[in-house]
Amino acid sequence: MNFKELTNEYMDSKEIDGNIPEGSDLVVVERDDVDNGTFDSAMVLYGWDEIDSVEINDDIVSPVYGFLTIN
Repeated sequence: MNFKELTNEYMDSKEIDGNIPEGSDLVVVERDDVDNGTFDSAMVLYGWDEIDSVEINDDIVSPVYGFLTIN
């Protein structure tokens, strides 16, 4: 699995140009899962509008948004 965190620097880089990269999913995941590389808590978001509107469950205390690609 490959995870690219959505940071301000990454978003400002114009690398993604507003699109979800082909072969990747836009996800929200718990920071601990990002740190240990498991991504067990990842929830797929189906568009940019879901970033602000998604109800994060009790498993995600410290949400991290990014692109997850399963190789």
